[in-house]
Amino acid sequence: MLGNAALSHLWFHDRPFVDHPKQTVLLVHHGADNSFPSDHSAFAFAVAVAVLLFHRRLGLLLLAVAAGVGVDRVLVGVHYPIDVVAGALVGTVAALLVATAGRPYVTWVARLASRVSDPAVAAVTRWIGTARRSPRH
Repeated sequence: MLGNAALSHLWFHDRPFVDHPKQTVLLVHHGADNSFPSDHSAFAFAVAVAVLLFHRRLGLLLLAVAAGVGVDRVLVGVHYPIDVVAGALVGTVAALLVATAGRPYVTWVARLASRVSDPAVAAVTRWIGTARRSPRH
């Protein structure tokens, strides 16, 4: 993400396992590069917020997963909480910008897809209804 790249050039932050090698148990192999901000958190929150803007229940579920990704990055020893929060903010802002600018396009694609999927779903629904009503031998 462009926002993460810009922030990483503004502030270098060693990873926890580099700053505190004797106090951090590294649970995954990771390079000793800049930890600020968390790319994983930015991506997870960008997806979750973008989906939330179009589908509330699925978006809320994905927000919970994104929060889990952030907590996981801290627990495995590759990020500080501030790295995760910054990544979550970058992802949220990116999703809001893209979803706002792209809403007409997403709506157009959804309408186009429904022209194809609606007749197929209707046919399958009719077939299932007919199969349920027919006597079994």
